[in-house]
Amino acid sequence: SCKLTAARPPEPESREARRERERRPSPTRRAAPPPRWESPTQGPTGEGSPQPQMSTPSPPRIKFCSWNVQGLRGKIKQRKVLSLLHREKVDVALLQETHLNDNEHLKLKHGWITQVYFSSFTTSSRGVVILMNRSFPFQIETCIKDTYGRYVFIKGVLQGEEITIMNLYCPPNYSPDFLTKTFSQFSELSSTISLVGGDFNCLLNPLVDRYPSRSSPPTNQARALSAICDEICLADVWRTLHPTNKEFTFYSPPHQCHTRIDYFLFQKFRCNKSLLVKLEIFWLVIMQCCI
Repeated sequence: SCKLTAARPPEPESREARRERERRPSPTRRAAPPPRWESPTQGPTGEGSPQPQMSTPSPPRIKFCSWNVQGLRGKIKQRKVLSLLHREKVDVALLQETHLNDNEHLKLKHGWITQVYFSSFTTSSRGVVILMNRSFPFQIETCIKDTYGRYVFIKGVLQGEEITIMNLYCPPNYSPDFLTKTFSQFSELSSTISLVGGDFNCLLNPLVDRYPSRSSPPTNQARALSAICDEICLADVWRTLHPTNKEFTFYSPPHQCHTRIDYFLFQKFRCNKSLLVKLEIFWLVIMQCCI
């Protein structure tokens, strides 16, 4: 006879044995390889975590403004002009035809304006001033001004770089020799960065800088300005950025025409960087206004 014996159930696996089995890798699955770092900046730091990527901070933006204000003697108008500049977050304002005397120019230094450089003439004509925002880290070295209220230029240091700025007002029907002498004096203050802004009262290109446009020979002032720009390697910043655009800064009711006679002039080799006027330490943003 055959004796049947019941099969004994397997002994339950202990908790320690189960943990040991789970730790062992499966024979059909390979362990994950150690991480590979593609660049030195992604290498492990202590516990194998990647290093944080260090991004280069973008250069600060600085806004320049050139504005023929046609007189700032009225308190209401003066308040409106300064409020607009503050609202637009202008860092350096080049104002022409202020019609202020020395004491009145100095009174502009208050609130957000901490540096004022000016040239006065009479209370009814000319006058130029450079206003600087308190956030503009400019350290003055030299200030040269005209005794007839036509120009003021300053040289100083901006974040370790030498910079020279000129605010220029050219009265109507001025002599071309005035431009030659002024820029000759300006070029003697050689700096890493040179910038000229103001009201030049002349058309460099009547075809695109005047509406209605017209084909006419350049004036003596325009010839002199073009020759100076070629000699000391300056370029019309706005026209470099906008070769065919037509925008204007002045309207003449007697002639019933719009013109662009206000310019920012800047070193040519800096204007050719991808058509962006990028300085070594800041961006140049142009706002040309008229009233």
